[in-house]
Amino acid sequence: MLFLSPPFWNASLSGQWLMIATVYDVDARKVTHFLNGKVLGEESVPDGYLVERVTIGAASICNWSEPVRNDPHFAVRNLNGSMDEFALFAAALSPKQIEDIYEHGKP
Repeated sequence: MLFLSPPFWNASLSGQWLMIATVYDVDARKVTHFLNGKVLGEESVPDGYLVERVTIGAASICNWSEPVRNDPHFAVRNLNGSMDEFALFAAALSPKQIEDIYEHGKP
Protein backbone atom coordinates (compact mmCIF):
# COMPACT_ATOMS: atom_id res chain seq x y z
CA MET A 1 0.00 0.00 0.00
CA LEU A 2 1.36 3.41 -0.92
CA PHE A 3 0.50 6.62 0.90
CA LEU A 4 1.68 9.42 -1.35
CA SER A 5 1.55 13.08 -0.42
CA PRO A 6 -0.27 15.47 -2.71
CA PRO A 7 2.12 17.26 -5.10
CA PHE A 8 3.40 20.49 -3.58
CA TRP A 9 6.68 21.33 -5.30
CA ASN A 10 7.05 24.29 -7.63
CA ALA A 11 10.02 26.43 -8.64
CA SER A 12 9.16 29.15 -6.10
CA LEU A 13 10.27 26.76 -3.32
CA SER A 14 13.80 26.42 -4.71
CA GLY A 15 16.44 27.48 -2.21
CA GLN A 16 13.98 27.64 0.70
CA TRP A 17 14.17 25.72 3.97
CA LEU A 18 11.28 23.25 4.21
CA MET A 19 10.15 20.84 6.88
CA ILE A 20 8.58 17.68 5.51
CA ALA A 21 7.06 15.14 7.90
CA THR A 22 4.97 12.01 7.63
CA VAL A 23 3.13 10.43 10.55
CA TYR A 24 1.96 6.83 10.49
CA ASP A 25 -0.60 6.64 13.31
CA VAL A 26 -1.63 3.08 14.17
CA ASP A 27 -4.26 4.13 16.73
CA ALA A 28 -5.97 6.60 14.38
CA ARG A 29 -5.40 4.24 11.41
CA LYS A 30 -4.12 7.04 9.17
CA VAL A 31 -1.08 8.47 7.43
CA THR A 32 -0.65 12.24 7.48
CA HIS A 33 1.84 14.25 5.43
CA PHE A 34 2.97 17.69 6.63
CA LEU A 35 4.70 20.60 4.96
CA ASN A 36 6.07 23.37 7.17
CA GLY A 37 4.02 22.27 10.16
CA LYS A 38 0.68 22.15 8.32
CA VAL A 39 -1.27 19.13 7.10
CA LEU A 40 -0.60 18.59 3.42
CA GLY A 41 -2.64 15.42 3.03
CA GLU A 42 -4.15 12.58 5.01
CA GLU A 43 -5.26 9.05 4.16
CA SER A 44 -6.97 6.37 6.18
CA VAL A 45 -5.26 2.99 6.36
CA PRO A 46 -7.73 0.46 4.90
CA ASP A 47 -8.68 -2.68 6.79
CA GLY A 48 -6.16 -5.40 6.11
CA TYR A 49 -3.29 -2.95 5.52
CA LEU A 50 -2.67 -1.72 9.05
CA VAL A 51 0.84 -2.57 10.23
CA GLU A 52 0.90 -2.36 14.01
CA ARG A 53 4.64 -2.63 14.39
CA VAL A 54 6.95 -1.05 11.86
CA THR A 55 10.49 -2.34 11.52
CA ILE A 56 13.03 -0.55 9.36
CA GLY A 57 15.60 -2.84 7.82
CA ALA A 58 18.34 -1.79 5.46
CA ALA A 59 17.52 1.81 4.67
CA SER A 60 18.91 4.78 2.84
CA ILE A 61 17.93 8.35 3.64
CA CYS A 62 16.77 10.42 0.65
CA ASN A 63 17.28 7.69 -1.91
CA TRP A 64 15.76 4.28 -2.24
CA SER A 65 15.97 1.30 -4.52
CA GLU A 66 18.73 -0.15 -6.61
CA PRO A 67 20.02 2.17 -9.34
CA VAL A 68 20.99 -0.75 -11.55
CA ARG A 69 17.48 -2.22 -11.84
CA ASN A 70 15.69 -1.51 -15.09
CA ASP A 71 12.17 -1.51 -13.68
CA PRO A 72 10.02 1.63 -13.21
CA HIS A 73 8.66 0.27 -9.92
CA PHE A 74 12.20 0.35 -8.56
CA ALA A 75 13.18 3.80 -9.79
CA VAL A 76 15.78 5.67 -7.79
CA ARG A 77 14.19 8.49 -5.82
CA ASN A 78 16.65 11.24 -4.99
CA LEU A 79 16.56 14.20 -2.68
CA ASN A 80 17.96 16.92 -4.89
CA GLY A 81 18.96 19.27 -2.13
CA SER A 82 20.43 19.01 1.31
CA MET A 83 19.09 17.76 4.60
CA ASP A 84 19.90 19.54 7.84
CA GLU A 85 18.23 17.17 10.25
CA PHE A 86 16.49 13.81 10.32
CA ALA A 87 14.33 12.50 13.16
CA LEU A 88 12.51 9.22 13.62
CA PHE A 89 10.12 8.88 16.54
CA ALA A 90 8.88 5.72 18.27
CA ALA A 91 5.31 7.03 18.48
CA ALA A 92 2.98 9.01 16.23
CA LEU A 93 3.23 12.76 16.78
CA SER A 94 0.14 14.94 16.86
CA PRO A 95 -0.38 17.77 14.37
CA LYS A 96 0.33 20.22 17.23
CA GLN A 97 3.64 18.50 18.00
CA ILE A 98 4.62 18.63 14.31
CA GLU A 99 3.71 22.33 14.18
CA ASP A 100 5.75 23.01 17.36
CA ILE A 101 8.80 21.25 15.91
CA TYR A 102 8.46 23.38 12.77
CA GLU A 103 8.02 26.65 14.68
CA HIS A 104 10.99 25.98 16.98
CA GLY A 105 13.25 24.61 14.25
CA LYS A 106 12.78 26.94 11.31
CA PRO A 107 15.63 29.31 10.53
